[in-house]
Amino acid sequence: MSYNNHHRWAHQLPDELWEIIKTHLDSRLDVYRCRAVCRSWRSLIPLCHLRASLSPFHLPPLFPSDGSPSSSSSYLCPFIICRLEPTNPPPSSPALACLTRVEESIQGHMQLLIPLSSKNLKEPHQKTLNMLDFRLVQLGKFYSLKSPSGSRVNWIYKTVVLRKDVKCDLGLAIFCLFREGKLGFWSFGDPEWSQIDQENSCYDDIILYKDQIYVIDETGIVWWVNSETFELIMFSPPLYLGGQKKKLVESEGHLYVVDLYLGESKRVADMRVYKLDEEWGTWVHVQCLGDRLFFLAKDYCFSASAVGLCGSPARNCIFFTDSYDEDPDARGVARFFRLDDRGYRTRFFRLDDRRIRVVADFADHICTLSPAPEWLSTQTMR
Repeated sequence: MSYNNHHRWAHQLPDELWEIIKTHLDSRLDVYRCRAVCRSWRSLIPLCHLRASLSPFHLPPLFPSDGSPSSSSSYLCPFIICRLEPTNPPPSSPALACLTRVEESIQGHMQLLIPLSSKNLKEPHQKTLNMLDFRLVQLGKFYSLKSPSGSRVNWIYKTVVLRKDVKCDLGLAIFCLFREGKLGFWSFGDPEWSQIDQENSCYDDIILYKDQIYVIDETGIVWWVNSETFELIMFSPPLYLGGQKKKLVESEGHLYVVDLYLGESKRVADMRVYKLDEEWGTWVHVQCLGDRLFFLAKDYCFSASAVGLCGSPARNCIFFTDSYDEDPDARGVARFFRLDDRGYRTRFFRLDDRRIRVVADFADHICTLSPAPEWLSTQTMR
């Protein structure tokens, strides 16, 4: 098929649809992806359309875990988890896709990072990537709060954003899970942050699920957060005789909880997965994820299909980083487990044999949670 025939549909979009598309280009990545469609789109969406995807406003100072007000403001920083794959893979090697975290720095530079890590996926000599040679398929959009210097606010575990109108910031609300298990929120226009359920500090995770905010407490009860009144409404029964830490994951439109059992030195020793049956209001024990993979980071969780990913065959797995590895007091122990700074600290748990392994133990590194795949590292950059 010729270039003109293949992209004919792109030339025939009505002006009204173009205006809608432009209003949804809320990140540099969105602009790059649209410009990569064809020549006409590149002429209609010039590079001057790029705008920083960081929040255009400074957020008020946060209250750290000791309860005293912070003197510094923070930025709302979005990042996207994508499936990265070559546009024209060789027929002999169909499984070439990898996963990456696309993030924009405070200075406005796009970065391809290793999932569950903060290290670059690209090699140091690679300055740019040609968007015509590969595609990025978005799997999820997440947020973090950072200081003006670009570092993460270390007393915040997770940040979730609820937008009622994608065209403006009116109706925007930011929800945070603090390190000690408390919930906080800030609505656009508020002079300061507020706390939800101030008497309790028992929450393990927070998630945006079907455009609503949900949290889970240490007993396994999922609560719906009313975005108008900020009241908590019980959404699920508890998980009796569960583990010590719980993570919420959305996969193919369903809500799951990964129940973490902690062993010596609070390291993850075992896991159980449950799916919420919303019709009956019950938890269903899941013993097989099929071709789905779960990823548990400190500040976000997501799921992805294992089909077509490069590296060692991985099915029915949960990838995670142990929070114990991030403890400065545990660095001596961390060396014993062959950890380093390029994502090798990532582990994975297989539901079939209930064993925990280190990604670095595999030569081709499953799903590229460590160095870039060969086709990316050897690609001609321009």
